[in-house]
Formats: sequence, structure tokens, C-alpha cells
Amino acid sequence: MKKIVVSGGACLLAIIICAGICFSAQSSYDFDLYDIKDKLIKIRDIRHEEKVRAVVIDFFAVECKACKEALPEWVKFYKENENKGLKILLVALPMEDDRDVAFAKIVDFFNANPVPFPVVFDKYSKAAKQFGVVAQDETAKLPMGFLIGRDGNLLDKSGSHKQLFDSVKKFLGDK
Repeated sequence: MKKIVVSGGACLLAIIICAGICFSAQSSYDFDLYDIKDKLIKIRDIRHEEKVRAVVIDFFAVECKACKEALPEWVKFYKENENKGLKILLVALPMEDDRDVAFAKIVDFFNANPVPFPVVFDKYSKAAKQFGVVAQDETAKLPMGFLIGRDGNLLDKSGSHKQLFDSVKKFLGDK
């Protein structure tokens, strides 16, 4: 019977390699929020769905005229590109002090204007602050969207949905 002897250095190397593999799927752009139907949505899980190549995270407020005007175009764009590996997640922000009132407005808006992708409620603007969309003084830069690759890396960000459309098309291979 042969014995296998592994030195301490080799064990440490194996641990480091495993840690790199185990933690490489985590991204500074990952977050978990509940959608407007009270289902927990994890951006990391969306990124790792089969056939997903990129995720657009679009920040939205009912009070943002440009956000509402872009919504039908996002829906159309999503339907044209979801089979190419695109996912969209809409992050709705409360723009009022009363978060319950803000949530009710968001639910009412999306009941009247359904979309084919998840809408999550960023009740305390945690994800928006993580992405730099909401400053510490609570002012929001809207509209604002982010293109995140399957690996969790930021590919592009813009206040223009049309610029993000171009970035998505280029990334998915459509010139």
C-alpha cells in the first residue's frame, strides 16, 4: 500500500485554490431583495441561471418620468433578447418618506403596467447605495441602469437606456 504524503504548503495551496473557486462567483454587484409579490430575488442566482449571459439592473421610481417612458422600450428590448441570454431586473426605489405608501404606489403601477421581468422593492435604498444610484444624502440619480456579466463584473452603466441597449447588443454579439 502506498502512502500519500502532502506537505503543509501543498495543503495551503489546495485551500487557496478551492477558496478562489468557491468565492469567485460572488460579485460586489450581488444583492438580495424581495419582489413586489414577496418572493426573494437573488441577483447571483439570476446570473447563474442556465443560458444567462448578462443581466441589466435598471433602477426605477414611479416619480421618474424618464424611467416610466423607457419602460415599454425595456419590455420590447427584453422580449427581443431574452433568448440570447439577457435577463432584466427592475429595482424600484421609494421616493417618499413613507415606504409603505411608496410600496403601494409601485405595486399599483406594475399591476397596471405589467412587465415580463422581476420588479424588486429596494425599501431602504440599500442596493441603490451599493451601486451609487442613491447618495448618502438620499438624492437619487435616475434613470440609471447597469449591465452585469454572468461572472458578476460590471460591463457598462448609463443613465440612457438606449446606450445600455447598444452595450447589450454588442455584448450578445449583435452589432
